Amino acid sequence: MQIIDGYCNEPNIFADDIGEYNTAIWGTRDCVLPAGERLGYELVSNNEIKIKDGVFSTQGRRGVIKKGATESCIIENGTQAENRNDLIVIEYAKDSSTLVESHTLKVIKGTPGEAATDPDVVTGDIQAGDVLHQMPLYRVKLEGLNVVAVERLFSVGNNAIGKEFDPDKDYEIGDLTLQYNKAWKFKVKHLAGAWDESQMEETDVLTELAAQNKNFGGVSFGIDGDGNYGYYGADGSLVPFKKGECQLVSIGTIGGNGSFSVPTKYQSNGIIAIPTTVTITTNSYGNCRLTQTFNGTSPAWSYNKDTGVVTTANSYWVICNDSGSIIYGGIAWTVYAVIVK
Repeated sequence: MQIIDGYCNEPNIFADDIGEYNTAIWGTRDCVLPAGERLGYELVSNNEIKIKDGVFSTQGRRGVIKKGATESCIIENGTQAENRNDLIVIEYAKDSSTLVESHTLKVIKGTPGEAATDPDVVTGDIQAGDVLHQMPLYRVKLEGLNVVAVERLFSVGNNAIGKEFDPDKDYEIGDLTLQYNKAWKFKVKHLAGAWDESQMEETDVLTELAAQNKNFGGVSFGIDGDGNYGYYGADGSLVPFKKGECQLVSIGTIGGNGSFSVPTKYQSNGIIAIPTTVTITTNSYGNCRLTQTFNGTSPAWSYNKDTGVVTTANSYWVICNDSGSIIYGGIAWTVYAVIVK
């Protein structure tokens, strides 16, 4: 064991130590930290892009372009009638002989062609001793001789539990972000632009996590005519899940009336049972007509959050007519866990 923030009368903190301590704060990911211009860019011409000042971390190794400074990246000429993707990366390198470590900006040139694809980057494991690792910053898209887009590839954040406010992003009501080392929730829709504290309220991450992970026992789920899964709002209409908001994971089936014990690891999630198979049989007697009374009640299911058991009912029915024809129907259910992303 060694002390970090203490005097030891001899050198006791080394570069590897600092890198490891940093991963405890930001994780082992690559990210740009909320300082300065956050490595923004300026497109000077079709052959030059300037990267602005900011602080970053490549798997715990911090680096900086000093405040007010910029660094130029040179883009090679494009090719007439062809497309190309170049990548601007921060390259971490370690000299295996001298053990000297460095950060440099590099442009990795893509291959021209009809369809542009990204060139390969080196993804190393610095803590495991790899001497080369590249952190993608921007994708530079060329069509012919012209740069038509510069797309950001990095995330901005000051810790591993959330992302820093991004002025280039639209936010919906209720979205969360980080700014000034605090968590904030948007009260109104915020279009891409500068920080505006009047549009949000300060909160804390633990409170928001607790609110978002409450049991779904009071919520009804369903599927609409277009096959969209969602939940029923206060007015009774189905509200489709946003793309990426929820994922349905099949965890079991029930044939007809029966029960299913939800595995423990899913019991804290929302649970939904959906009819997925309908079987129909007939006694083949007389003229079968689907014009008579439906003898039964609507199929139903319930979930007891205390016992973790899903129960189905009214899964069988009979349709008959006065000529003696009988149609028997049955439902098989699939049980899903609703995973909130």
